[in-house]
Amino acid sequence: MNDFQTIRDEFPLFANKIHLDVAFKCPLSNRLVQAMTGFLVDYQMTGGNKQSWLGMVERARSIFSRMINVKPEDISFIKNTSEGLNTIAWGIGLTPGDNIILNDLEHTNNVQPWLNHQRFGVEVRWVRNQNGRILPDAVKERMDGRTRVVSLSSVQYKNGFRSDLQGIGELCRKSDILFVVDAIQHLGVLSLDAKRLNIDVLCCGGHKFLLGPHGIGVMYVSESCVNRIIPPFAGINSKNQVVESRQELSGKKICFGGDTRKFEYGYMNFVGIAGLMASAEMLMETGANTIEQHVLRLNHALVNRLQQHGAHLISPLGDHERSAILTVKLKDPQHFESIMLKNNVIATVREGTLRISFHYYNTIGDFDPLIECLMLANEIDR
Repeated sequence: MNDFQTIRDEFPLFANKIHLDVAFKCPLSNRLVQAMTGFLVDYQMTGGNKQSWLGMVERARSIFSRMINVKPEDISFIKNTSEGLNTIAWGIGLTPGDNIILNDLEHTNNVQPWLNHQRFGVEVRWVRNQNGRILPDAVKERMDGRTRVVSLSSVQYKNGFRSDLQGIGELCRKSDILFVVDAIQHLGVLSLDAKRLNIDVLCCGGHKFLLGPHGIGVMYVSESCVNRIIPPFAGINSKNQVVESRQELSGKKICFGGDTRKFEYGYMNFVGIAGLMASAEMLMETGANTIEQHVLRLNHALVNRLQQHGAHLISPLGDHERSAILTVKLKDPQHFESIMLKNNVIATVREGTLRISFHYYNTIGDFDPLIECLMLANEIDR
C-alpha cells in the first residue's frame, strides 16, 4: 500500500488536526481500533478462545521478526521499552566493578535501569555528545576490559540524531560487549536489520512510530546471547517449566526455555497485541524502505523551508544522521505553543525547543500551518 493519501485516511485525527508529534505518541488508525474492538467484542460475546489468542501472538511475533530480519523465536512481547531494558539490566548478572556505557543524550528510560545498579558497585560511564552526535570513536574511548554493556537509542529523542549502529555494533562485537538498542524512535519509520548491525538486544514500545497502543511493545534478543541472560521475572508461558530437582531444597527448579520467549510471563496483553499487530501489518504493506524514503524526503523539505526562514535548527543534518525528528530552538516557547494549539497543530514544545516528528501519513502540506505558527510567534522570518 504505497498510496499515502489512502494511508492518511486511516487516521481520522487529520480531519481537524495536523499531527507532527509521533515521537511523543502516535495517532490511532481505524485499523488498530477495529482490531482491538473486534477482539473485545469477540471476548464479550463468546468468552474468548485462548488457543486462538495464542495463535494471534505467534502471527504477531512472525511479523515483527520479518520487520527486523530475525527469527520469530527471537522476539518477545513486553509492556514498554522500560520493561525490556530492566529485564536485560537485571538478567545479565552485573557484578561490582563492571561498567555500563551510556551517553548524555539518552532518554531517562534508558538511563534509570542502569543507574539502578550503581548501588551494587556497577559503574555507569558517560559518552559526551559532540554537537548533538554520539560517535563510535567516543564510545570506544570509554570501553575497557570490564565494560559489559553499551546501551543507546538508535534515534535520539531530543534532536533526532540517527546513531551509527553498525559502527558501534562492530566495536561491541569485537570486545564481546552486549549491544543494547532502544529503538522506540526508529522502528516503524526507518529500516533496521538487527543481524547486520550486530545488535544483541533491541527494545521498543509500540505507542510511537510503530503506531500501536500504549502498554505493549517488542523485545529482540539475539540467539548468540540469549542463554547468557536469565529472566528476572518468571511465570507461566510456552517455554519455561517447573521440574523436579534433587539439588534444590524445595525439590523443584525452573527450566527456562532456550529463546527469547522465555522472558514472557503470565497472561499476555492480548488486546494490545491485536492492536499492535494490525498496525505492524499496515506498516509492512508499505514496507520499511518506502516509509523511510518518504520521511527523509519530508525531513529535507522541512529543513529547506526552515532554513529559508532563518530558523535555528539543532538537529544534526548529515546524510546518515537524519530521521523522522527535527528540533528547532525557540525564543518564546510558551507564546509559540499557545499559537500552535489555537491553530490545531500538534507537536512537542519542551526545554526551549520545538520537536517536530512525522510519519508516512504526513505530507509536505502539513508543514504549512506549522511554518505559519512560527511566523505568527515571530520565531522565524517571513
